[in-house]
Amino acid sequence: MHLSKPLPRWLSFERMSPALLSGLILFAASFLTDIILSWIGTPGQAKVFNHLAIGIIGALLIVFFLSASYENQVYARAKERMQLIAEMNYRIRGALSLIEQSAILDNRDERLRGVDEAVRRIDVVLTDFLPSVGTAAGRRDSLPN
Repeated sequence: MHLSKPLPRWLSFERMSPALLSGLILFAASFLTDIILSWIGTPGQAKVFNHLAIGIIGALLIVFFLSASYENQVYARAKERMQLIAEMNYRIRGALSLIEQSAILDNRDERLRGVDEAVRRIDVVLTDFLPSVGTAAGRRDSLPN
């Protein structure tokens, strides 16, 4: 059977795999501890510790997955910032080289046109590539953290 609509994003394998893995680990841990406690001859009322252990294992699994997800997000943001800085560096260096080339020109009008073009390029880089911090009315003089 083929689905006519794609599944929602929250049902994707990437999102569901941590939950499925956690459920499998909790099931295995519960099953094994029940077998061990029954083998030892522990009464049913004492199996409360089994449930406590399963709760602790579940909490630890969630902490592990949340911390791994957080680290992945931090890495992705840092990578994006590095790419942004590299692109800005490339474009601003191009504009500065235009200023350098204009400085050696003898004609004053050509020199000023070259500097004006370089300033326009730098302005375009700073307004188009530098992400705005906060809203449009917010400051634009620093990169986001």
